[in-house]
Amino acid sequence: MIPLFTTDYSIGKSILKFKPSKTPDGPDSVVEIAQDHNLGKVVLVENRMHGFLEYVRYSEENDFDFVFALELNIVDDYKEAKPHKINIFAKNNEGIKLLYKIYSSAFTEHEGNLTLDDLRSFWNCDHLMLAIPFYDSYIHQNNFTFNQFVPDFRDLGSITFFIQKNSLPIDHKLAEKVQNEAKECGGSVEYAKSIYYKNKEDFVAFQVRKIIHHRKGAKVATLSKPNLDGCCSDEFSFESWLEHERQTV
Repeated sequence: MIPLFTTDYSIGKSILKFKPSKTPDGPDSVVEIAQDHNLGKVVLVENRMHGFLEYVRYSEENDFDFVFALELNIVDDYKEAKPHKINIFAKNNEGIKLLYKIYSSAFTEHEGNLTLDDLRSFWNCDHLMLAIPFYDSYIHQNNFTFNQFVPDFRDLGSITFFIQKNSLPIDHKLAEKVQNEAKECGGSVEYAKSIYYKNKEDFVAFQVRKIIHHRKGAKVATLSKPNLDGCCSDEFSFESWLEHERQTV
């Protein structure tokens, strides 16, 4: 099972820092987790490019190896702007340059969204790889919301479909749908876990961060009624990933 780390550079999605804190009781960091558990190469999935140069500098100075993916919203139409998410992995330095161009186009011209046609104008299969996340993908949307998407990824090279198990009610059914879609598309399936905090006990702190970030209108969110769709499991933790790995040894 691949651990997919996200840091607080993805605003509202994680309480993990990237680099170790300078104070003993500082926030948990991806680097410390990786070093403490000999993870080797770390996979970072972020919805912003803001932290990338920091990742590179730290990697070069400390022999820390990582793979980077940009989480991006895909829409059929910029006016309607109903998104589903994809992950774009950079295979090499040229891929990183393309990610910056894709990110710039999405966030400076289209409010964080991109159509598949516009994405194709940047795409190069030698430098980029497409992955379909487990949650908020077109498969998730088509089966658990009223949205319907029929994206055509055939010219974007090989596709990886992620499956996760996080004790959410939809997980089993969604996994079946993902398996079927991967078979139809000729894509590969990888089991993964999104990691937004270190330990299960950090779930409350994670909820607080999401409540602060998602405050909208006059409706006040609280811990007893957070109004956060799908935020009802403490399994998005490194502790949960570690438990799974120990059980499979």
